[in-house]
Amino acid sequence: MMQKRLISLMLAALLTLFALASCGDGGKTDTNDTDGTQNESETDTFADTSVGEPDLYASVSDLKITFNGNSISVNEDDLGVQIDGNTVTLRASGKYTFSGTLDDGSIIVEAAKTDKVELVFDGVNITNSKSAPLYIKSCDKVTIILADGSENILTDAAKYELPYGEDKPNACLYSSEDIDFEGAGTLIVNGNYNNGIGSKNDIDIECGIIEVRAVNNAIKGNDSVSILGGTVRIIGADDGIKSDTETDPSKGFVRIEGGEVEITADDDAIQAYTSVSITGGKVITNAGGNAVNCDGSVTLAEGILTEN
Repeated sequence: MMQKRLISLMLAALLTLFALASCGDGGKTDTNDTDGTQNESETDTFADTSVGEPDLYASVSDLKITFNGNSISVNEDDLGVQIDGNTVTLRASGKYTFSGTLDDGSIIVEAAKTDKVELVFDGVNITNSKSAPLYIKSCDKVTIILADGSENILTDAAKYELPYGEDKPNACLYSSEDIDFEGAGTLIVNGNYNNGIGSKNDIDIECGIIEVRAVNNAIKGNDSVSILGGTVRIIGADDGIKSDTETDPSKGFVRIEGGEVEITADDDAIQAYTSVSITGGKVITNAGGNAVNCDGSVTLAEGILTEN
């Protein structure tokens, strides 16, 4: 009896070893496809650790960046901020506070598509002789906060030197993503090349004082422009406020629900493809073309729009 039990145990052990060896062979076969390519998990691992990917950088809590004419200083080292000469590139979500004068330089936002970035302007004056002083290349959304009582000035070049094959930026303050304006300070935008403030998506102005001069459109949000409060002064431009997306009926609109808006334009004061809605605030226009130019729907509340 004892001998039979011993033989049974030995057989069971041999079967277990055989099974383990078979699993090892199977795992080895699964690691590489027959054509020699890596499997999906390996590919993801390498993609996640690629050097220079914006999502590698941690969120910034409140970084202070000071401009000193031809130099840029940061109050603490952070991998999300890269300084190259007179250009500062932000690669992480978070809050950045800027102050001082930057001669012939720029701020570039190039973060992950999921990152939200806050730019606090607290007495900033940036000029650029070759391109835009503020270029938001990538992120989820940018909020520009104008510090209380501050005056901030952005001035671009009359002619841009862009890399071969590229046509952006095309505005003094240009964004590929949504822009929100908040705060009780002042922003002066001098667009010498094309547009003053431009966004591929939405522009929302909630408060503050924003003055724009531009050779083409003063404020252009391809998907929409919304003014909910504050003061907007367009002192000189071809078209004042414009939104021209045609492919989506929910986009291509301009709406004004509050604040004070003054527009002086050579052509149209307000132009939109889908709709224009002016239901609050106060709007004064002095335009060579139309006060409102829209092929879609136009909603004008009584007593808000004045044409000079």
